[in-house]
Amino acid sequence: MTAVPRLDRVAQHIEQYLVLHSAYRKSDALRGAIDEVEVLQKSLIVVRGRVAARILEVVNTWHRLLTVEYQTLQAQAKEAREIPNPFVYGNPVAETAYNVFTGREDIRQHIEESILGATQVPTLLLQGPRRMGKSSILKQLPRMLGLSFAPVEVDCQNPAMTESLLMLLRYLSRAMSDGLQCRQIQIEPLAREALAHEPFTAFDEWLDRVEQALPESMRLLLCLDEYEYLQHTLEAGWGIALLDALRHTLQHRPRLVLMFTGAHTFAELGPAWTGRFINARRIRVSFLTYDEVLPLLTRPIPNFDMTYAPGALKALYTATHGQPFLTQALAFELVQYLNEQRHTEATLEAVEVAITRALQAGDSYFANVWNDVGSEGQAILRALVCGETLPDIPEALSWLREHDVLNDAGTFAVPMVERWVREHIVKG
Repeated sequence: MTAVPRLDRVAQHIEQYLVLHSAYRKSDALRGAIDEVEVLQKSLIVVRGRVAARILEVVNTWHRLLTVEYQTLQAQAKEAREIPNPFVYGNPVAETAYNVFTGREDIRQHIEESILGATQVPTLLLQGPRRMGKSSILKQLPRMLGLSFAPVEVDCQNPAMTESLLMLLRYLSRAMSDGLQCRQIQIEPLAREALAHEPFTAFDEWLDRVEQALPESMRLLLCLDEYEYLQHTLEAGWGIALLDALRHTLQHRPRLVLMFTGAHTFAELGPAWTGRFINARRIRVSFLTYDEVLPLLTRPIPNFDMTYAPGALKALYTATHGQPFLTQALAFELVQYLNEQRHTEATLEAVEVAITRALQAGDSYFANVWNDVGSEGQAILRALVCGETLPDIPEALSWLREHDVLNDAGTFAVPMVERWVREHIVKG
């Protein structure tokens, strides 16, 4: 019963290995399979009995096969001079010790200042435009905050969060149980039957057990990612009771800290939010600086042997202005192109090719930016690209600045966005 699920995970790593093309990704999948096998070997060595000994023989065979395959792959990659491509295209960056996730020291400090040592912890709002790295920050919280907190990430886009009150509370308890388990704290999530009658009371009593299980020096940080989706619960008629329950919980449970993350402020969503979280502290998530991007682009992982010709690194940063999604996308395309050309030095010409590719591959991102700004914002952006007088729409102009589409000078904050508007909207 212990071996089969782990062997199944090994098989999943191998299945992934067989369909991947990047040598770095293939190596990562094989390394994951080997790690799983080695954990299983250690656990089986101490188990007595004929069955355990037989399974260990099988596992040892798997380990030999995987090790040979891994060594062969490493030799092939070295011979092909392929640059490993660790850059993440579109998905949140997982918790890692390497520089694939970079910067955000200011965010960590803001969170720490808000919640460490405070007797009355405010609600936090981690707010910034889409694809600015908010979900990636949540993935890094266990490493960033240490053992003083048990971070719990809740994806509000999950249908369970808006289907019904019962499903939402059950999903919350499961997410919190999983988060606590990562800190070696065992709390069973709420069963459906426990929530059938008086669900808020049952959830509140369950939180009592959570607080009792927490070490004295630890707090639970509940992170509601993409919190705007909870607006659907307000439209369904039961969301107001949920917001009231969240506010009540915060007021009476100082060891539970609530953090919302999203692209909008509470004020943009209306009085139902501002009235209940009036004391919330907003932490703005914006562009990465050049110094923050530098380790990501030059040494994201060990043995990263790509170099930059004079001006190429600066050109890459200038094109993205440190926008996290575009920085990862552009770096990904750059490595792909250099591997195709069997080169390891990124020139200005190579960066230009990568920009063109990223504009095409990331079309959905740019289209989302264009759709989000609305018709009035679109009129302003079109006028900017065409060199025309801007429409007199102060609210729309303020929104564009607030959401990092324009900078304080009133020009495009990200040159790649300007180029996409010019090539896809103005030129058609």
